[in-house]
Order: sequence, then C-alpha cells, then structure tokens
Amino acid sequence: GVQTCALPICGLARLNGIAVARDGRIYAVGAGGVNVLDAEGKLITNWKSAKELRCIALGEDGMVYVASPGRITKLDGKGNKILSWGRIGSGGARLGQITSLSVRGIELLAADADARRVYRFTVEGDYSNAIPMLRDEEGASSGFILPSPHLDCVLDPEGHALINHPGKLRVETYSLEGKLLKHWGRAGMDAEGFCGCCNPTDIALTSAGNVVTAEKGIFRVKVYDGEGRMLAFI
Repeated sequence: GVQTCALPICGLARLNGIAVARDGRIYAVGAGGVNVLDAEGKLITNWKSAKELRCIALGEDGMVYVASPGRITKLDGKGNKILSWGRIGSGGARLGQITSLSVRGIELLAADADARRVYRFTVEGDYSNAIPMLRDEEGASSGFILPSPHLDCVLDPEGHALINHPGKLRVETYSLEGKLLKHWGRAGMDAEGFCGCCNPTDIALTSAGNVVTAEKGIFRVKVYDGEGRMLAFI
C-alpha cells in the first residue's frame, strides 16, 4: 500500500526535501526543521530549526547534512550540530540558494541555484572545486542554465556527479573535478522526452544504477538506464 502523512501532523509548514536511511527511516525537511519518521510514516522526533531547510542528505556514517539559505550544517544522528559553513573556500564568496545535497564517503556536493553551479566539499566543509569548472577549456564560466531554481545532484558509486541541466533538457555526468563526461536527454512532450522550457527538475539514483527524473509543467516521474533509455513512466 501507499503511506501518506499530512504536513500539519508531521509538523512541517512546508515540505522541501526527503531522504531515506538504510533502516527505512524517513528524514523530511522544510519550514520547521527536520522530521524523522519510521517506515510507516509515524513521527519519531523533530529537530527544530529557526531557518527553513531546503534539502537533506544522509552520510553512510549516520551523519545528517541539511542546507538553509547560504549555509550547510552537519548534524549527528540525534540532531546535534557538529559544524556548519557558508563560504566557498577560505574567505571566498558566500553560498546562495542550496537546492540539493549529496554525500558519498568523504565527498559532499551542494547544488547552488543562485550560482548555477554544484560545489564540491569534503564532509568537514573543506572546499575543493566547482562543477562545471569555473573556467572550462574554452574559457567560459556561465554555469548551468536555470530558468527556475531547480538544480539537483547525486554522487554515483563510480565517483561521478550526475546533475540535471533544466535549460538544456538533459541529465549530465561530470567528473568530480568538473569535466563533462557525457549527457543524455532531449526536448519532447512525448513520454521519452523532457517537456517545456526547463526539465527535469529533480533526479535520483537507484541501487541498480538507474536514474529517476521528475518534471514540472506536466507532472511525471520516469526511470532511465544510465545511457538515457526510458524504462518506466508514471
């Protein structure tokens, strides 16, 4: 069956992001903080936050990472703050609107819709580089095309970054150093294509290595293999 949870019951005025732990617990963030629910949707606890949280990622070691405007915060498994940061490098520019976090091992990716880039950090907050590279081989530095603030990212087991590029209606794969390795996707109102001006808005990776995409405009979710062949459509 399908489990649901009404937002007033869950205690969040607005739901912005979710992550699922290996034990089945669901972590939901938004206006109100972090809600931890069991696999059936029953509220276990709430970690309150004065700032609205935009997204969440779970580390393999039980650490929890959340983002509010201009800031990334690392929490332990009980919701206690370990550290936080809000700049790109020592004395660098401030982070903007973080719309997605992804963690694997010591690597942390943060999608910044204001900067139109994905920033690479360690889980201790040390800045490494930007994706795409701040200056590519042709000297360009424009970043992603984002008609609306929807930038998502996920780290795959091979150590690559999968990122949606809404303005180009495709999914792109980058090295962690910021080099574009491949891309797939096309414009289209048909099932296989991405509709409108700027989709997909969100992506996720399954344990089998398939890519799940979500779109706005025409509300639909699809599953593709790693080469962009559609496997399922909702």
